[in-house]
Amino acid sequence: MYRQRALSATRVRPQRRVTRSSMMVWPLYLVDGKRLFVNDYESKQESNMRANTSEILSFMFVAATGVLGGCVGNDAGSESQDVARVEMVPWSGTPRPEIAQALSEHPGGVQINKDQIAWNNGTVVLTIPSEPQPAAQDSKGPIALATVHGCPSGWFCFYQDINFNANTAGRRLQFSDCSSGGTAQFLTDYGFGNQTSSWVVNKSLGFVDVIDSETDSDLWFESGNSSSSWVGSAANDRADWFICFL
Repeated sequence: MYRQRALSATRVRPQRRVTRSSMMVWPLYLVDGKRLFVNDYESKQESNMRANTSEILSFMFVAATGVLGGCVGNDAGSESQDVARVEMVPWSGTPRPEIAQALSEHPGGVQINKDQIAWNNGTVVLTIPSEPQPAAQDSKGPIALATVHGCPSGWFCFYQDINFNANTAGRRLQFSDCSSGGTAQFLTDYGFGNQTSSWVVNKSLGFVDVIDSETDSDLWFESGNSSSSWVGSAANDRADWFICFL
């Protein structure tokens, strides 16, 4: 079911229509002063949309050629940065039970060291500490810093516990992919749905829109080179997926 959502008072936000197979987001634009959605074309048999059919077809053609950056997805063809990656070299040790469970439940991953699993050609990394970790010391350097609360330069990170997992054995899930048209990814694909309590963005980007699937609501927005030690009680342990825009 498609949901019509209002424009933000501070930014034009895309109308979402996301599936695991397409990973696509359909945007809203004005055509001759009218608010039109691509999903409206799929319901053009409704009388109130018939008059706009030709306008919508024109819009879809422009969006498909990338002029408006109309699609959001991992393969949308929109402009993207050179993304950070880790080497997908298998670790030679024996996986701990929690590592083995994560590998079994979320196929395609490679254990790259004692505490980490990587997916998606090294652009997604899950850290599962074997013991509580002290508060990470930020390294010094130009923005983006080499590390911010343990989040490496060129990545944005989600933490299982408040205060960036300081003095806990909380997990950290980090991503590097982002694009001008928007890149959508699911925390649930890596066992991190309804887990996030704090976050760091240690790269330059436009914003990350973090979303709760159950209510289809925006939980918070993350800007480039920013962080939050606590997402707040209303948003805690609710994040399921996000869209990252350059």
